[in-house]
Parts: sequence; structure tokens; C-alpha cells
Amino acid sequence: MWTCPHCGGTRGFFFSDENLQGMLCLAPDCGRFDATAVLPAHEASGDAPLPPQ
Repeated sequence: MWTCPHCGGTRGFFFSDENLQGMLCLAPDCGRFDATAVLPAHEASGDAPLPPQ
């Protein structure tokens, strides 16, 4: 699981384009971008397991 290096939050959105790749923190007090984050291969392929209900 990803953790924001700035605020410690665990909710983020993966962003990738030709110039930038990383996680955008969704914590209301943060919103910073973590360019050091790498999306695990199983998530990149769309095969990530569903979260528990």
C-alpha cells in the first residue's frame, strides 16, 4: 500500500503521462504529488484484487 511521504495519508490517485508518473495524495490537507511512487505491476495490468467489503 502506498503512503504519502509528506502527510502519511494512504489515499492516493496514480497519475502517468509522457512526462510525469507518480501518486497524487487525496488527503484534504495535503494534495501533494509523489513522483517517487511506483505502481505495482499487478495494479498497472488491471489485475489488482478488490478491497474487502
